[in-house]
Amino acid sequence: MLISFIGMPASGKSTQARHLAQKLGYTFVDMDKVLEEQEKMSISEIFRYKGESYFREMERVALHQVLKSDNSVIAMGGGTPCFYDNITQINAKSITIYLKTSLDTLSKRIFNSPTPRPMFLGKKEEEIREMLNEIFEKRKEFYEQSLFFMENGG
Repeated sequence: MLISFIGMPASGKSTQARHLAQKLGYTFVDMDKVLEEQEKMSISEIFRYKGESYFREMERVALHQVLKSDNSVIAMGGGTPCFYDNITQINAKSITIYLKTSLDTLSKRIFNSPTPRPMFLGKKEEEIREMLNEIFEKRKEFYEQSLFFMENGG
């Protein structure tokens, strides 16, 4: 069985997926880590040097590989379900949980994070919230196709 966590950046997908995997005795898979290992560079470097189109194509290839595994809990990248037919594939092959988190909570988490996220570097908390709102408006229709919803912090 596969279980996939989807949602916005900083919604807690990796934390929740890792915790559930431990409880079930399943393998924890972080899609961002899979891509970083596959490409031998960080997510921000992939975007910077190869572009978003390349990244999304590699993400799709990695997703199809990950969805072939068994007994795993997967933390999807925030945009993974929002491109190609990814959400359809994720729902067809796994139990999908959307971690629903308020934009205020997300912006606070990102602003106060000890490990900065490249796209939010140098931004004030209010600017981060505005950026998150724009991202959410584009992605919510995909997130809402999830099989299950779970409130996570605010």
